[in-house]
Amino acid sequence: MTGIKRSSKQILPMVIGSTLVLGLIWLNTFIHQNSFSDSYGDFSFLIEIIPAISLATLLNTLVMFRPAVWQSTYSTADCAQDAAWGAIAMMALLFCEIGGQGNVSFFSYSSVVLGSFTFPKRYIYDFWVIIWFPIQVDAILRAMKHEDFSRDAQQNGFTSLFVMTLEELLFFQAMPNIWQFDLLLLNTFTLAVAVWKYVPTEYAEKSILHVGLYAIIRTLCLPLQLKLPVEGDTICMLSSNWETLRVAVREIATHAAFFGTSDFLKVSADAHYWLADNRTPVLQLLYYGGWAAVIGLTLVLVGFIWVLVKLVDFRNARVHKEWSVYATAAGMLSYRAVCGMLYGFGAPWPVTLPFLGRNSLLDLSVFALILWGAWENIQISRHQHLEDTFVPAETLLDAGDQLHCQVHNPDGTPCTTDYLFDEPVLVSGKEGELSCTADEYALPEKSFTVFTTTVDSRTIRFILEHEPDEWVLPDSSTNELQQQVRQRYSAYHAPVSMEGVHTDEYMEEPYDEDPETV
Repeated sequence: MTGIKRSSKQILPMVIGSTLVLGLIWLNTFIHQNSFSDSYGDFSFLIEIIPAISLATLLNTLVMFRPAVWQSTYSTADCAQDAAWGAIAMMALLFCEIGGQGNVSFFSYSSVVLGSFTFPKRYIYDFWVIIWFPIQVDAILRAMKHEDFSRDAQQNGFTSLFVMTLEELLFFQAMPNIWQFDLLLLNTFTLAVAVWKYVPTEYAEKSILHVGLYAIIRTLCLPLQLKLPVEGDTICMLSSNWETLRVAVREIATHAAFFGTSDFLKVSADAHYWLADNRTPVLQLLYYGGWAAVIGLTLVLVGFIWVLVKLVDFRNARVHKEWSVYATAAGMLSYRAVCGMLYGFGAPWPVTLPFLGRNSLLDLSVFALILWGAWENIQISRHQHLEDTFVPAETLLDAGDQLHCQVHNPDGTPCTTDYLFDEPVLVSGKEGELSCTADEYALPEKSFTVFTTTVDSRTIRFILEHEPDEWVLPDSSTNELQQQVRQRYSAYHAPVSMEGVHTDEYMEEPYDEDPETV
């Protein structure tokens, strides 16, 4: 029952988080309908949920069905080789840009240019930050762990990470300065969570130094990426934009009421001018709802960050295959929530609050991806308590003075199948016939069958020993063998999102019909 209770506790944050997101979407709709010259319908932002779910499904498919070799046989040498191929591909793109004479550009502008076709890199940015980079870092650290963090493994891993980082810096170097800082912070966060997931505790101090060294190197590379500000500008904002924001914040915050719109702001032409078509949700709320509304938004965002922490579930970090991806996604939304509020109060750090920007498609897609990860966490939590569902067979079955048990097919005929795999059967029990599914596991010494049924809305499992043409209650002498069966059953039925399961050795053993070959 522990697993069921824990699952219920994990579902609650999913419901609360979805409710908070819907509330933020409503707020974004309200602001745009009242402060923007363009027309926005009541469902202008809500309908983005549909394409967001589709995009999140696509992203999650890319995460789940990445090449299997990345999860089992992918070595650090493979990482280094792929990094080399990636570097060659980037060089080829660079030569294409040089020969394109302005008609082809992959690096010089904030958009990819192919003749008359342009594609903004900001749409590639989120995919890179929360999908591609975490997957690559995950693959590198997983391979290093499989090779026991040997010297060669570390050299190959660090080389792969270094090359991938250079590719990222080259591709996004034309983006605004704030995007460069975002990349630095989020990439470092991704590396930190991946290191925490894969590196053993005894190497924790050394691994922290490596993460810190990566952050220092990335920071030293910033002058090569950033556009240097002119006199009066901040590193992330032009002086005119920041000065306008500071004046607006000072004016509106000083004269805002605690509830509702103050009389001063109602007639302030400057306030109306600043807020028209301006994506500053904090100032908009100060105008329409006063400080109470801003405090409410702050509490909502604090609650949202708490929900993200619950959804990611650090307890499953080391057993959840794609945990680094979901943790990075949650980290990105949390970062935008915190920095978006600071920007709303005049900090020169132009980050948009999640779900309160020009559109919510990418934010919704990221949140849907996190929800999917939370659902995988629930499945993992349930599986971790799978052995608690096994009960002694005699508590359910009435074998009388005999150890023999009656097993039938659903049509009532005796079950004579030599090998069972997820087969529906009927087993004679104390309260009548039990409807079960049967899975057989052959050990060198004996053959056993695991039966799964539902009693009083609770899923339970029991084991019977399979002899030729009959099943018998196992005796105490087979306890160790039954434990092996439970372990094999648990390994085979583990969610695909768990680390270390569904490898060839686990997949082949349950299917082997010849006990001598197992």
